[in-house]
Amino acid sequence: MERMSQRITDQGGTIEAVDQWGKRRMSFSTKKNREGVFVHTRFSVDPAKVAEIRRGVNLIEEVLRATLTNAVGKLPEPKTAEAPAATTPPEPPAPTQSQAGA
Repeated sequence: MERMSQRITDQGGTIEAVDQWGKRRMSFSTKKNREGVFVHTRFSVDPAKVAEIRRGVNLIEEVLRATLTNAVGKLPEPKTAEAPAATTPPEPPAPTQSQAGA
C-alpha cells in the first residue's frame, strides 16, 4: 500500500482517504490467486498524470489488479467504522414479597 501511495504523491497527487476492505475471495483467478487484499484509495491528481500513475501501480508486483476511476463532482465523505455502543445487561427484577419470604 505504501508503494502505491508513493506513486500517487510522486506525481503530485494527494491521498484523501484509504479504506482497507481486508482479504476477500475474488470472483475469478488473477495471476493464479483466488484471494486478495482489497484497498480503496481516494486521491486527487492532475488528469494528465493518471496514465503515469496507472502504469506505475501496475508495475508493483504485489498489486494483482488495479482500477482507476474518475469521480465527477463532490464525493460523500467516506464512512468510518464506529465502535459499537456498549450494552449493559438489564438489571434483574426486584424480588416480590412472596419471593422474599420464601
